[in-house]
Amino acid sequence: LTRDRIEHVRNWIPRVPREDPWRNRYPGTKLRGKKVYERKALPYAQYPGASDIAALVENYRIGIVRGQIKMVDKALADDFKDDHGRDKKAYLEYLSGLFERARWIDYRIEDLEVDTAKTGGTARYHYRFRVRDRDSGNVFDEKGVAYLEFSKPLEFLWKIRAIRMVKE
Repeated sequence: LTRDRIEHVRNWIPRVPREDPWRNRYPGTKLRGKKVYERKALPYAQYPGASDIAALVENYRIGIVRGQIKMVDKALADDFKDDHGRDKKAYLEYLSGLFERARWIDYRIEDLEVDTAKTGGTARYHYRFRVRDRDSGNVFDEKGVAYLEFSKPLEFLWKIRAIRMVKE
């Protein structure tokens, strides 16, 4: 019956990988071709890579907490931009200065949500960022939501392309 076929398709579509499993031979419908696939199946399909992005975010966080500029550098794409308009070089210089002035850094991440696409993805998380100044002893404390954009320059390599921090 038509309603059974509709239910079958509704259950099937979310499991379709976003890669091209049909190798340009799309499943049969009355309307054939790539446009039907892109309109009907692609919006509901899932790309792999969410766990890779989560691991990259954790490596970025650890690099900041430990003051390891090389670890942060590896996580950032060459065309990186932050919400202050800094490119990768300027952002790493900013972090280096922060690391030199800090007695300790605490950077916590909660509620990480990841959405992947074929050539990139996005992530959103709640953060708390605290830094104790080495000289004055003052503590900078900030909470908010971070939005990250990722690029995928190679098949299994993810990089942070942009960061936007929204303070609470």
